[in-house]
Amino acid sequence: MSDAAGIDAALRAIARALRQICLLQETGRNEEAAQLEPVLLDPLIQSFRDSHGADSLSEERLQSLRACERERAGDAAALGELLAPLLLEQLRRPLDSLRSPPAAFPLRPASIVSPSPTTAPEIADLLDGMLAQENDRSARRPRHRP
Repeated sequence: MSDAAGIDAALRAIARALRQICLLQETGRNEEAAQLEPVLLDPLIQSFRDSHGADSLSEERLQSLRACERERAGDAAALGELLAPLLLEQLRRPLDSLRSPPAAFPLRPASIVSPSPTTAPEIADLLDGMLAQENDRSARRPRHRP
């Protein structure tokens, strides 16, 4: 594994830990977040600094990562607040209406449908997937120039 790939993977692990902590804080679970930080985040930071140099991850960069993940967790919580009532409404519908998909959402061919994971994804992974889809949409939009 190249050094750049190792750095990227380590930074993603740190960001994921920060995201998990920020999500706990966003949902009012501050005690859990405080307990998780020294157990999960601090060892990742120490390992990164041990591997790449003590100055490789400055406190300023760490605070920037934390602010970014705090914003992502806030956005996810806001999205959850919007989607929860809609999901609840869908779950309360009679079974007959759930069996046939609405016309606006045609089924994808079986060859495109990915297999279900054997374990449920963690919240951080769900957020990563959601943001990746948003980035894909942004990249496909034509840019208008004045």
